[in-house]
Amino acid sequence: MGIESYGRTVSGRLQGPFPWVRLLTPEIVTATPPTVSGTKAPGQTVTAVSGTYTPAGWQTVSWVWTLKDLAGAVYTTGSGANFTIPAGAPDSILTLTQPIVFGGRTHSATSIGYSVTAATAAPIFAGLPVVTGGTTPGSILTATPASASGTPAPTVTGQWYHNGSAIAGLTGVNYTASTAGTYTYRNFAANGVSPNATSGFSNSIVVAEALSSPPALNFVGTGTGEARSYAQTNWDANNVNGQGNASYWGSPLACCAYASFAGNTATDAYTIAGIKGGRDAYGGPALRGGYSAQHDTGYLWAVVWAKLTPRVWAEFDSSWRASLDRFMRWALVAAVGTAREADSAFKGDMLGNTTNASTRGGNPNISSAPSANIAACMAYIGVSTAAAYLQSVVVATEEVAMRSSPWTNIAKSFSLPRVSNAPTHAQIQAACRRGTRFGVPLTDQLGMWEAEVIHAFSKTVSEGYGNGAGIPSSLYAAYPSGSWATGRGRVVPANLAAIRANPEFIAIKGLAGAVREMDSTDAGGIRMSASYSEWTHRMMCFYTLGVLTSGTVDRKSARALALRTRIKAGCTHMRLIGQYGWLSVAHIVQGGLPASPEASGQWQAGGDTGGWDTASRSTQFGLKFQHDLGRVIEGVYDMI
Repeated sequence: MGIESYGRTVSGRLQGPFPWVRLLTPEIVTATPPTVSGTKAPGQTVTAVSGTYTPAGWQTVSWVWTLKDLAGAVYTTGSGANFTIPAGAPDSILTLTQPIVFGGRTHSATSIGYSVTAATAAPIFAGLPVVTGGTTPGSILTATPASASGTPAPTVTGQWYHNGSAIAGLTGVNYTASTAGTYTYRNFAANGVSPNATSGFSNSIVVAEALSSPPALNFVGTGTGEARSYAQTNWDANNVNGQGNASYWGSPLACCAYASFAGNTATDAYTIAGIKGGRDAYGGPALRGGYSAQHDTGYLWAVVWAKLTPRVWAEFDSSWRASLDRFMRWALVAAVGTAREADSAFKGDMLGNTTNASTRGGNPNISSAPSANIAACMAYIGVSTAAAYLQSVVVATEEVAMRSSPWTNIAKSFSLPRVSNAPTHAQIQAACRRGTRFGVPLTDQLGMWEAEVIHAFSKTVSEGYGNGAGIPSSLYAAYPSGSWATGRGRVVPANLAAIRANPEFIAIKGLAGAVREMDSTDAGGIRMSASYSEWTHRMMCFYTLGVLTSGTVDRKSARALALRTRIKAGCTHMRLIGQYGWLSVAHIVQGGLPASPEASGQWQAGGDTGGWDTASRSTQFGLKFQHDLGRVIEGVYDMI
């Protein structure tokens, strides 16, 4: 019989025991395997392209997509003529399998493997880490890391910092702050894609040893006269510098703020009124640098102590706090940017005034003022946060913001015409980027303070100029009142025996610690006076008390303790000056005292800054606040 087989007719006799015919389908042969068109990359859609097969007439059953990682593990599969490679796919191999059927037979062919390279993106951070925790030694600080993104997902690590320096080995999110200081945290992210990312610093947590009972300023009271002295900063509204006059430099305000910090609630209202009135009534400090930098110190530290006193700080609402936040950042830029050093391109302050600029050649109360002001701002802002701000600040942009703020005096300082010798915005910004003061990094608050203490309290304690002999008349030539100033700089003869017998004087005589400007001279004649010494001492007392109580300097560290004797000698020396009547020509000329103030007792009741009061006028603002600040510093050192 004839049989049609695969398109051919054959005939013949069938051999076998069965009377039927069995039709056999030939095997399907792959001529070309399937291929894939389109971009083989994460997030892209590719399309199947059929292979070719023999014999003709086959049909595609389905499409099978397989994506395996480089280790051979299946990452994902798919079906259909189109396939979207997942956006997060790793480095992988994509294959396409095409099952077909013909005449009852099935067959499949698989494409070559197509390489898929994972999409990559360098890590970036969104926002900053946040640190929470207590403020006393032993507190547990907890960091919430900043959120990082990237492809592949980055690994985020952390690092704790103490006073701006990384704490070796401390990378977890929890840290027990065992010592005083400023603590911050930052994150790092890496995913193999360059560059790695570093977050900004977190907020600062200032840890200070328990200060629930810091030594009080005994002379701070609540009488009407004292309220006028302590609460007012005596800003001169008509002075472009916005500086204080003889109630000076916010010193009374700073005393009030410290007294409140130490627990004297009677001074809270004066502190609040002084800070708020300084801005609202008079436009705030000018921060013009140079000689006048000393005039800003008291206000800046008053703001710090107010912030460290919860009941006082509660009286400043969110708007006021935001305003102070901005001002203290601007004050930091001003303090850093106008601080002259030997290599500074500019020679003066914001007004171009070169008198007693803040180089090491100036009086310590002037040369140390920028450091004290920088320290106050960094204590308020946080050392690491402040340092990061200085590296990114754009002075011209900040000046625009100043002009629309209520801080009108600092705005004037930054927007004054750039006169000769005044620093330009570019020079101010360059100083901020340099981030040092006399070669010491601004983040090393201990190092900065240490250098200023050694510089300011640097002379040997003696019995007065020339070991009590007094200043020779030849050094008075520059002063028109020289004829009646001869002999100043000596201890009053009647008091000389008493001071030599005083146990406190015996203990410090010959030690380093006398204020550098005490009984010294320059080419113009007598440079030093009790006034200059007082001002230097005031500056260094506020500076020292500020860093020791704000936690930016650990007062129990070996380096801080090494300065204790020097500071104590200097503070005791200043008190003895008041008690026994060291006075020199500048004090007499400036204060207009009579010819023999030592003999007449005027050192107890008069003088150009309120008198050298030790006992008889305990409520009068004068040298007594210098004595008490020294006593308070010693008390802070003694606190456990």
